Amino acid sequence: MKNISELPLILKASLGWSKPRTHLLCALFAVRTVNLKVIANAIRSLATEDSRYRQLQRFFTDFEFSYLQLGRFLLQLFFSKDDSLYLTIDRTNWQLGKCNINILMLGVAYKNVAIPICWMLLNKKGNSNTQERIELLNKASRIFSGYPIAGLLGDREFIGQTWFRHLQKNRIAFYIRIKKNATIVTRKGNTSRVDSLFIRLKPNEAYYIDEAVQLTGVSVFLSALRLLGGELLIVASSKPEKKSIEIYAR
Repeated sequence: MKNISELPLILKASLGWSKPRTHLLCALFAVRTVNLKVIANAIRSLATEDSRYRQLQRFFTDFEFSYLQLGRFLLQLFFSKDDSLYLTIDRTNWQLGKCNINILMLGVAYKNVAIPICWMLLNKKGNSNTQERIELLNKASRIFSGYPIAGLLGDREFIGQTWFRHLQKNRIAFYIRIKKNATIVTRKGNTSRVDSLFIRLKPNEAYYIDEAVQLTGVSVFLSALRLLGGELLIVASSKPEKKSIEIYAR
């Protein structure tokens, strides 16, 4: 999609949206804000600005998006059925006045960005739990139906025995960053901190261990990169993959 002017035609063809709905979405893209007064001013119409503002209020009060329809539209916009998808899982948490906003998000990696596809509002502060992650995956499964899933990418929050085993059971490969002080068990039964395996790495050096270790009771393969600032980036993958760091960085 080279120009936003193409968007109304694409939305009408893919979603069957009316002209007012497509113009609203185009206005959102153009003004890059959710301020209704700014959006009302950006919409081309013979109606007065106050009238457009009231129309926007009614629209957001009454209209509900079909997440299935919208998610599949986004996939069709960026991918073909032959493309293998790398899913991303992330969470963001902030305060808006006294309101706590905590969103668990599932997206698709595309050219070094993650396109949001499906999300869940968590009625709490802090980390997600395994049940919430599984619920989000189940919610998104209909959206991704028919697309090959190459793997799931996630940050240090998204570890755990039950979670890893759920992904394995559903044949979803994972590439998850883990904390440097995570405890692993080697094939010989030795227990150690994971960063001790990569202590000799110099900045910008990477290393892959082709022998599985146990992390939270699950067999994983480890790769690490020493960042220029000295911090270790350690990735646990569900299968032997020398390019785990590159895959995680997608």
